[in-house]
Amino acid sequence: MPKYGVHAFLLEGSWDNQIASKVIAEAAELGFDLIEIPLLKPDEFDSALRGKLLSENKLKGVASLGLPKDLHTPANPKGALEFLKKGVDRVADFGGKGLNGCLYCSLGTLTGAPPTSEEKKTIFRANIHPESSQHVAWNF
Repeated sequence: MPKYGVHAFLLEGSWDNQIASKVIAEAAELGFDLIEIPLLKPDEFDSALRGKLLSENKLKGVASLGLPKDLHTPANPKGALEFLKKGVDRVADFGGKGLNGCLYCSLGTLTGAPPTSEEKKTIFRANIHPESSQHVAWNF
């Protein structure tokens, strides 16, 4: 049977701890099986609260984010990887199974040209949780 999900921003235009409670409950009331949670600031993200709210509302959760401008992968691959590691950790902490979004670059930094040879050299695969199946991978 298909499962249906909704991004939190379709139900509310901003995101914080108080809004999380309201939006997660609303997604459940509307009959969704899953909610995509904005993970805008991994350092400030309350995974325990998200996990509790998801469990109470019998929803599955994934998260999404975009890389900040200073962490555009071709220009700052180590910084991008560290940011993504935090994101994957927050998702694992609340019991989520996926991290989606603009994970390979900062929004608005695309040139319209194919990646250069140098940019391709900076793209890599990183195993973040060796004991699990959670990975971040970039490739062309």
